[in-house]
Amino acid sequence: AIVKAIVFITTFIFSITGNLIIGYVVIRTRRLWTFTNIMMLNYSFVTILFLISGLFQFISDFLFHGTWPFGSFLCQILYSSFIFTTIVSALTITLMCYARYRAICKSLYVQPNKKQAIYCIGVIWLMAIGYMIPYGMSLKTKTFGKSSYCIVINSSLQSYPNRLIYDACLFALTFVAPVLTVAFFNIQVIRDLAMSPGRQLPEKVFSASDDLQFLQHDQSIDSIKEKLRKMSVIIFVVYLLAWLPFWIYIFLVDTNVMLDLIAIYSKYDCDFRQKILIIRTFTKYLTYFYSISNVIICYYCNPHFNSAFKSIFCC
Repeated sequence: AIVKAIVFITTFIFSITGNLIIGYVVIRTRRLWTFTNIMMLNYSFVTILFLISGLFQFISDFLFHGTWPFGSFLCQILYSSFIFTTIVSALTITLMCYARYRAICKSLYVQPNKKQAIYCIGVIWLMAIGYMIPYGMSLKTKTFGKSSYCIVINSSLQSYPNRLIYDACLFALTFVAPVLTVAFFNIQVIRDLAMSPGRQLPEKVFSASDDLQFLQHDQSIDSIKEKLRKMSVIIFVVYLLAWLPFWIYIFLVDTNVMLDLIAIYSKYDCDFRQKILIIRTFTKYLTYFYSISNVIICYYCNPHFNSAFKSIFCC
């Protein structure tokens, strides 16, 4: 319990602080008001909401031994918010990768702007809220003795296979579709950067100072594009690695495989149930830990953000 508390509190403090800094830098620096950075701002804001929801659940687990003292309304909002934050995070990262794809592969076309970013965020939020409502409405607080618990009551989501279908659709929306989409974008970007004119100019270009200056400028632009592409990809890869164990656990529960495993192995290992609880805690805390990563990645892989950050806090 002490280790869980230390890990969560440390993650919470670092992530909240880092994401607030991202928000402050983007809002204060007008030249950062681009499609990608507004999406990053949205991603940071949703991450903060995710951590606040996790804080209430941590307090419930750590201080109240799993009971829910915060009432029915917060039960519905906070326990269903992971659906909202997962959808918004996945689609936001996907759109960030799309913006990199447009900037690199379709540079002669009109680029996504900040107004379109706001429209996209609005659509994503409406979609996420719409998907979380059925689960949120099924959550209620139920009292056993003197203790109240936040659980799913009298809902079709309780029965098999309804919950499995609901979770499978969420998995497809936030995991499968983004993976395929981002893979397509990045394959196109890698091909475009490999075929960049600045990388293929012949050596005789270096004989003219004007051409040399052009080549250096072109290579500098390519370098910035490559860093921004890496930023989008790394954020997405970390997201996938953080959420994949969680989804594996969810599907093991939804398909009743977990119950079968417990029934079989508990005969040979008295601590098997406790080990399953440890695995569940690990998958849950891994999703909290990923919220720190975007702060570090944004600082090191986004040259424009890095420059704005240093101008605000270092000078």
